[in-house]
Amino acid sequence: MQQLFLKRIKSFSKQLRWAFSILTFLAIIQAALTLWVAKESDYHIEKGRVSNRILTELIDLGGNKQRLKVWLAQYLLTNDSSIDTKNNLIFKMNNSLTNLDGLLIQDNKLNAKQKNELAIISQQSKRVETLKINIRKLEYEVNKIDKNRFVDPGQAWKFMIQVFDSLDGNDLKTLINDAIEIQKLRAAEAETTAKNYIKYFNTSVYFLTALLVIMMIFLSSTMQNSIREPIQNLVQAAIEFSKGNISHRIDNYPDNEFGILSEKFNEMAIELEKFRQDEIKKRTTIEAAVEQRTQQLKDAVDKLKNAEFERKIFLSNISHELKTPATAILGEASVTLRGSDKSAIDYKQSLQSIQIIGRQLSNRIEDLLLLARTDSDFFRIQLAEISSLEIKNLIQDALEVVDPSSQVSFNIQNLIQEHLLLIDKDRFVQLMVILLDNSVRYNRVLQPISIQVATDNEKLNIQITNECDHIEKIDFSNIFDRYYRGHHARLIRPDGLGIGLHLAQTIVKSHYGILTATALDSNHFQVQVSIPLKVKS
Repeated sequence: MQQLFLKRIKSFSKQLRWAFSILTFLAIIQAALTLWVAKESDYHIEKGRVSNRILTELIDLGGNKQRLKVWLAQYLLTNDSSIDTKNNLIFKMNNSLTNLDGLLIQDNKLNAKQKNELAIISQQSKRVETLKINIRKLEYEVNKIDKNRFVDPGQAWKFMIQVFDSLDGNDLKTLINDAIEIQKLRAAEAETTAKNYIKYFNTSVYFLTALLVIMMIFLSSTMQNSIREPIQNLVQAAIEFSKGNISHRIDNYPDNEFGILSEKFNEMAIELEKFRQDEIKKRTTIEAAVEQRTQQLKDAVDKLKNAEFERKIFLSNISHELKTPATAILGEASVTLRGSDKSAIDYKQSLQSIQIIGRQLSNRIEDLLLLARTDSDFFRIQLAEISSLEIKNLIQDALEVVDPSSQVSFNIQNLIQEHLLLIDKDRFVQLMVILLDNSVRYNRVLQPISIQVATDNEKLNIQITNECDHIEKIDFSNIFDRYYRGHHARLIRPDGLGIGLHLAQTIVKSHYGILTATALDSNHFQVQVSIPLKVKS
């Protein structure tokens, strides 16, 4: 039976629901039966109580009638009788009749669905009505009697029998006795029925309690057998996990909630195993990354050493670059001042030489200052809103700064439409001076330099196209790196420091723009500047 039960109810939750349903059903039956038996018992007890009260009232009525009869005998035959006693007995008899009316009505309601009982109650009601009539007549006869009218005691006794026992042809004693006997039977029957119902109630309670206990034992045994093995498997799995054996799995799990729990437990074990493998892989990766980072740090240290070495060489070159024009200026001045006075033409030539050398020295110093500012907070951009039409004027300002002794001309193509820009004018002029100065210095063929300025809906575009030789020797990938100077650039301009284009790129980036340089063909290269019209904050 237990195997059949488990076969039909596989789910543990269903087993619980069925078990609780059965127990609840039995409890409901027990409660309903208890309520029904209690209700029936109360009903029959109430019937017995009413029947006993009717019986009591009938007995009191008969007793008081007999007491009144004794009083009347004493009243007629002796002088030792009190009128108050008579009145009190008559009051009690009337009160009993009134109580009988109410009890019969209540008895009638209690037996409304029982025809046999209703017939008996109807007969009792008729007897009570007859008693009422006779008691009233008895009361009338007793109240008007005159003891002086009876000379012979025999006549008085005969009158008493006529009044109390057969008034108007009714035998009151028999009538009361019949009513009492019938009521005794009804009271005994009601009491017996109530006792039977109480007996049934006790029997049903014992039976249902025993049934509940048996069902609870059976269900608890069934549930215990169905969950013992899954719980043992789960406990064993937990013990294995606590020992670090994540590879442990639960096999042969049942097709119920414990089976789902076991399945999820296995899935968790698989995930943990996977997580552990991933952790091992990550640890290996981290160790490799640490090793790689260590190597990178070593390379960075080597680069720092190289940078330090380059810095020393750079300082040596700076010393040479600054010392050479200073020595030339001092030499030129000394030669001019030596000896007798010179002509105005000689002084003019000497001053011109000093001016050229001084300009070179000033350019070197300016480059160094700009380089220092890009590495500090002094290099600041102050963007201001201007019209794009002002760009042409700023480019003209830059052209005026470019070496006027050069013989290179500029062709400016203006395609600017009016827009609003955020530009630092001074830095923009500085940018154009750097780009145009480089274009002039590396233009060996004295061809015109093309400058195209245009705007679209998104940005300002400036293209500077230059013609020069040995373009294939220019490394455009490193052209904007600090201190970078190619071999060909050193031949053309040995006094350069390699910071101009780096500074130009810094200025463009500070305007959220892009600076690029590309070779158009074997003889032309182009520098492009792109600055957005709307700058992100």
